[in-house]
Amino acid sequence: MTSPIVPKLDRSALLGVLAQQPDDVLAELMTRVAQAAIDAQFDEFIGAEHYERSPDRKDSRNGFRGRSVDTRMGSIDLRIPRAREESFIPPLLEHRKRSERALVAAVQEMVVSGVSTRKIERVLNELCVANMSKSQVGVLVAELDAQVKAFRERRLESAYPYLMLDALYVSMREHGRVGKQAVVIAYGVNERGIREVIGIDVVQTESRESWLGFLRSLVARELHGVLLVVSDAHEELRGAITAVFGATARWQRCRCPLLAERPRARFPASQA
Repeated sequence: MTSPIVPKLDRSALLGVLAQQPDDVLAELMTRVAQAAIDAQFDEFIGAEHYERSPDRKDSRNGFRGRSVDTRMGSIDLRIPRAREESFIPPLLEHRKRSERALVAAVQEMVVSGVSTRKIERVLNELCVANMSKSQVGVLVAELDAQVKAFRERRLESAYPYLMLDALYVSMREHGRVGKQAVVIAYGVNERGIREVIGIDVVQTESRESWLGFLRSLVARELHGVLLVVSDAHEELRGAITAVFGATARWQRCRCPLLAERPRARFPASQA
């Protein structure tokens, strides 16, 4: 008896059929495929299948743990096998770490842009990410705060012959009220001629005391080697520059805003 001829399914036709399926059907299909791949990878990891006696066995099974993974089809639940001796991390989850980092970066950027945690949660739900709650968004915000704090307090190891200072007034909400505050920023050009942001802070106004505190914080972080300070002719700022750097650094007036949009600058070390 001859076997029936099974027609070959064209790949584009298969994709067309899958594209017409509901999201829950695709999510279930993705779950089955991912789970099968993880189980096969674990068999190879320990060198034996279920209940198999093999001289090539490297480890033994020790149950499993649940893991929810976010995909474009929604959040899928997987069973991650555990080995008794060694730690098993499926390549699928290792690959997804990059996507998770990108998602975290997107959430943090939304926070910096002033998007509320409630709106972020709604956006993530639209992206089929069901397991990132308001509390988890708060954790990411705290992580962002820690990164900002580390950046602002880092030790200034290089010498910066050229220091550029400016301020930008922005609207900020404080104690339920919106008002203008000054974001003060310091650029340093190091000895290799590369311009870097070396300091940033938020102050109520550009008073002499505010600039003094900002410049002294830079010195406390070991700012050194300053030969030329560039800024506008703000009287309070000039007074603070003189108080901190004295006669060791010259001052030059800048007639264009330093905080204007421009590409990252590279200067020869012999030029200002």
